[in-house]
Amino acid sequence: MKTFSSRSRKPKAVFYVPHPDDETLSMGGAIVNHLFAGNDVYVVLLSHGRASDAYNVLCGRVACSWHKKNHDPSLEGYAPFDLQKFGLARVREFLAACECLGVSLANTEIYDFEDGQVTVEQVKQVIMKWETRFPGSKHKTMTYHDKNPDHANAGRALLELYNEGVVKDARFYIKHSQMAQVAGAYEAYRRSYYPSIQAAAEVYKTWKPAQGKLAIGYHSVKNDFDQLLHNPQSKFHRPGQKHVGNG
Repeated sequence: MKTFSSRSRKPKAVFYVPHPDDETLSMGGAIVNHLFAGNDVYVVLLSHGRASDAYNVLCGRVACSWHKKNHDPSLEGYAPFDLQKFGLARVREFLAACECLGVSLANTEIYDFEDGQVTVEQVKQVIMKWETRFPGSKHKTMTYHDKNPDHANAGRALLELYNEGVVKDARFYIKHSQMAQVAGAYEAYRRSYYPSIQAAAEVYKTWKPAQGKLAIGYHSVKNDFDQLLHNPQSKFHRPGQKHVGNG
């Protein structure tokens, strides 16, 4: 396992990302803002995201709504193609996006928990390791109000540790499609952040299959990326915030 050490006296902010692209879609503005504010930022990926519907699209089993056709890995230069290759391609997108946001590869950590079955206990163990490494860190993940079970379990894990007194500083991020349904606040945002967020989004939109760049994020949640580029801000709530809307 990667060893993390820091002699920096800067505050530490750790973002726990259930799937590749969550760090950009829901937390991109927050990551850039925390860097701008002088934090040492770490980004922890919890799964390789192999359960994405984009796998069947890229296999050619399901028509691609973006390219208006069925893909063929053999003809398009990325055969052989299987779930392992798909997961590794997703991790590459994640790492490249982190660099665009300003997070060095040395400040990332990658787990391979079962996509769709990430448990509260698994995430709690990860968070406790980071709190042990850097006591008093700021901890960030997706809201426990999220409709995706991995997102929600990551949030529940952080909430439990906050309620247990293990973590003192916790924030929960809300994806664009639920921003109207969960009360909270927008992360501080400057227009100068936009190029970094846009560059990270472009990583997930880059379709150069012969080079192994499969635009998996955009194939998976095209509308979410379009919403991000229209409104690049991150919205969060603190522990105890209630779900306030419908849906």
